[in-house]
Amino acid sequence: MKTYKVMQTTGRGVFVSFRHVLVGVGLLGAGFLAGSGAMPPSEARGEVTIAPPPKAFETGGQLSVPILKEMSATLHQMDARLARMETVASLLQAELQLGQHKAQ
Repeated sequence: MKTYKVMQTTGRGVFVSFRHVLVGVGLLGAGFLAGSGAMPPSEARGEVTIAPPPKAFETGGQLSVPILKEMSATLHQMDARLARMETVASLLQAELQLGQHKAQ
């Protein structure tokens, strides 16, 4: 029969063999060795998707862009109408000048 050295802890009556202590210290040392040799991660990987911001949180410049585009379209329509009116006015003026020359 084999005999083992036995240590008794104080107070509780639990017996711990020397082999258990040696294995525990060995595992603890191996854990420290593995932890010190491992490099901590230097980067994190993940998928990032950017959602468009809600309209309620847009700033003044972002809100004014659609309004300015609408104003620009309206001004282009007004310019086209004025150009047509100018051509009609110049034609009428030319006809009046021809009529005055014929009358003389």
